Amino acid sequence: MSAWPNPRNNHIQKLIAVGSILIGSFVTVEAASSATDRGPGFAGVEFLGSSQLSRVEMDKDLKLHVGAPTEAASKALERLKLDFDKRALKANVDFVFEGGQYFIAVDVIESSAQSLPNRHLEHPEHVALPNEKPFALLDELKLRLQKLADEGKTVTESYKDGVKEFSDFACNRTAELLSHELSGEKPYLFRILATDPNNERRAAAVEMLNWTDDPVRNCFELIPALDDSDMHVRMAAAKYIWARTAMLPDDFPFDSLLEALSRELSRPSHHDRVRAMAALLALAKRNSDSISGIKSFDETKLRDIANGSIIPAVQNLAKQLVALCQNPPPIMRGQKRNSVDMGGF
Repeated sequence: MSAWPNPRNNHIQKLIAVGSILIGSFVTVEAASSATDRGPGFAGVEFLGSSQLSRVEMDKDLKLHVGAPTEAASKALERLKLDFDKRALKANVDFVFEGGQYFIAVDVIESSAQSLPNRHLEHPEHVALPNEKPFALLDELKLRLQKLADEGKTVTESYKDGVKEFSDFACNRTAELLSHELSGEKPYLFRILATDPNNERRAAAVEMLNWTDDPVRNCFELIPALDDSDMHVRMAAAKYIWARTAMLPDDFPFDSLLEALSRELSRPSHHDRVRAMAALLALAKRNSDSISGIKSFDETKLRDIANGSIIPAVQNLAKQLVALCQNPPPIMRGQKRNSVDMGGF
């Protein structure tokens, strides 16, 4: 995905809604009113380096000063896009809101990233549910969450026996209806995920699993989706697994999960990085013998993120994982299923 967000199109609250609801962000997102009357101010560029572009060159294109409003960021991104087009460069660009400020995350897509495997769809074809009402209910749920975000109201998520719940009554009511309509339709959700060329339907299918049974089996089936070609599908899969890591039994294929999350960590996008790190941290706390694999596959990358990131939440995740790599706890078998803290992301 080559994303060039335009703050002028839907203004600040829509950007927040897209980041926190549709993508399911683990990074702290706050309403615009928490900064100043004109919205959050610019805090800096999250740029972890590229062989094709220097920070000096990128800063020259952006010309953004600390505290600049999102309207200024729009023109800055237009300048950056023109330069990237001239250089034939591709990049993922994201807005990240934290602590009443906004950051711009720029990831230039290197040739090495293109060698990462993408899951190929099995016999691509449109897959229809016997009852398409769940898609309408999911849209209704997202609209409700967006409305609450627009009003500056916080909605928290929790997971009871692997089923997603909300602190908002109306959201929970829609989720209950969604669960009822999905009865017997889970096999179709997995068929959509495996064969449907519509990335929005694949991402929606993953989200709908939040209201189906057997979450451990769902986590197993979602491991291949961590290599989906679409970022939103990968994000939905990573979040689903992250939220239920404490439920995974000792005989779960943790090695396969670790390898898929490590590939996700290397993908050039802020959202992939954050979700992969959050899931890796939950995995390390659930299964301490996974830490040696994290150290082997990811320690160098995690150190680069910890040292290069300017976003506090990103730094925090990376530093926690680096610390675990340096001082792993004793390996324990049969750890308690509720040993992972589900809060904080």
